[in-house]
Amino acid sequence: MNKLAVITGGSGYIGKAIVECFKEHGYSAVSLSRQGGVDITDTASVEKAVGEAAAEYGPVYACVHAAAATIERKPLLQIEPASFDEALAVAARGAYLLARAAKPHMGRDAAF
Repeated sequence: MNKLAVITGGSGYIGKAIVECFKEHGYSAVSLSRQGGVDITDTASVEKAVGEAAAEYGPVYACVHAAAATIERKPLLQIEPASFDEALAVAARGAYLLARAAKPHMGRDAAF
């Protein structure tokens, strides 16, 4: 049986390594990233991408949220509010939306 791993941030340094690791272990690994046209802070975008991946590769057995927003390297109180909001949305909302979108497609013994 084919097992699917869905990874956010799969175009970044750590995300690419995670994708490759799953592939080396026999999974079909799908990366959700802005470069791939997926906005992980948008419900419809994430649901569509996860649904399409599950339709093509089968049940989701692993989800890894490795996406991160680029945030200014400054002391916290000097960061622009919009940058902080984006980083928080990618971290928290992205994880939530990935889990929510994957749940209906997850196989037995799947993990997030």
